[in-house]
Amino acid sequence: LTQTHTISEGNPVRFVVRSFESGEMDCSVTEDPDSGYEAEFAASGDSNSVDDDPASPGCHFTEIGGGDSNACAITNSPEPVAVVIEKEWIMAGASQGGVSENYILTLWCDSEIEGGTQGEPNGNLSAPNSILDWHLMFYGDGSDIFTAMVYPNFPSSSCWVEENIQDDAVETENGCMDISVSVGNPAACKITNTVFFEGIP
Repeated sequence: LTQTHTISEGNPVRFVVRSFESGEMDCSVTEDPDSGYEAEFAASGDSNSVDDDPASPGCHFTEIGGGDSNACAITNSPEPVAVVIEKEWIMAGASQGGVSENYILTLWCDSEIEGGTQGEPNGNLSAPNSILDWHLMFYGDGSDIFTAMVYPNFPSSSCWVEENIQDDAVETENGCMDISVSVGNPAACKITNTVFFEGIP
């Protein structure tokens, strides 16, 4: 037999089973998958139970006895989405002219970054908000593409990229200062560095 209920956060539902042989019934509680989220199941109560079987996700109760009371807690967490940062160098001249193409990019987000850290990198006090922000640093030399995986908040998270370049001859166009990240929606942005050599307007 199957019972189906619609559930929302903070509003639990109750399944009631009648007319069964005590100790002879097994039950499972599952949910329809929600795109962009992964579910964790925690089973507890009077019956034997299995938490979130990888081969069959859900709460599984076995050998249910008369009067048993069992609970299934379901936690839906957002799956990480990709934030792609494209870094482009434009050399407006015949040669590099001794300008270094080395740089450091720091991705900041107000939600967790996979492999990232909370707080200020290297004691940098210019961090936009607070120690609660997450950051991940990328080190590069020349044009490149970097990808970070971000766990978005609901309904979305805000991310931005800071760049560390010391050479005054480099002009920066940063298209990564306002990145919106939401469940199931990857984001992309571009930072362009242009070097103008002497004699070129």
